[in-house]
Amino acid sequence: MKLQIRRNMMEEVEGLHNEYPYAFHHTDMRETTVPWHWHEALEFGYVVEGRVKVSTTTRTQTLQKGEAYFTNSNALITVENIENCILDSHLFHPIFLSGHFKSVFETKYLNPVIQNKDIDLLCFRGETESQRKLLGKLRQLSQLQSQPDVEFQTRSLIGEIWLFLLSVIQEADSSVYR
Repeated sequence: MKLQIRRNMMEEVEGLHNEYPYAFHHTDMRETTVPWHWHEALEFGYVVEGRVKVSTTTRTQTLQKGEAYFTNSNALITVENIENCILDSHLFHPIFLSGHFKSVFETKYLNPVIQNKDIDLLCFRGETESQRKLLGKLRQLSQLQSQPDVEFQTRSLIGEIWLFLLSVIQEADSSVYR
């Protein structure tokens, strides 16, 4: 997979379209370079094999098999293979969950995360029950993508994952999400 990066460092996410604002990428990181970039899409990455380093302008984390990360909309990020990494990436535009502009889903559940620039990168290692459930749902979401006609199931699973993300944020720092 080759990333399409504009001069302003914005990635044109392959497979992300207005009629279905979700894309799944199963990537062998040994064959892919992910330079610094950003996109409007929200992203969950799940490490299927190996180890990977994920960096934003404020932090760097190394993740291994069975761990995952979340990067926020418009966060500047780079991803680097550390050791034979296979990475499943789930990218979706916020409207995929919000439905439409100014909906209760957008204002109550999405915007508090998207508009919080302190939340550029979150990692999930299975340290809490919410993290373990989120990781399980990400594995389920990846497996689902090999089947036909899974658009509604995909959106439903991402909704569940988002609720676990909110729980993880609240557990980590209740002042971050109100």
